Amino acid sequence: FIKYGYNFAISDPTYNAGIYAVDLVKWRNKNVIDDIHYWMKQNGARMLWSFGTQPLMLLSFHNQWDQLPSEWNLAGLGYNGDLAKQHLDSAALLHWNGKRKPRLS
Repeated sequence: FIKYGYNFAISDPTYNAGIYAVDLVKWRNKNVIDDIHYWMKQNGARMLWSFGTQPLMLLSFHNQWDQLPSEWNLAGLGYNGDLAKQHLDSAALLHWNGKRKPRLS
């Protein structure tokens, strides 16, 4: 994105937008929808990405998010078939990110 005047470092932290919680008051106060519309227009003009909404969320919330505790997002269920039962039992949310999603079977 440096080519387009945006300086995002490859080492900047990211998150998986499959599971996230939103503070709606902050969302409205920061006019997040304007950022989302901005990045959608940029992508429409230059094709910055071609897959899903993950890039849109990462750009719109760049350095403006907090990590949830790990038990809130037990990821990997779509590709990792050998997760320990104790991890499944203690998870608040089960996240099928991968090709083996229940809806695809």
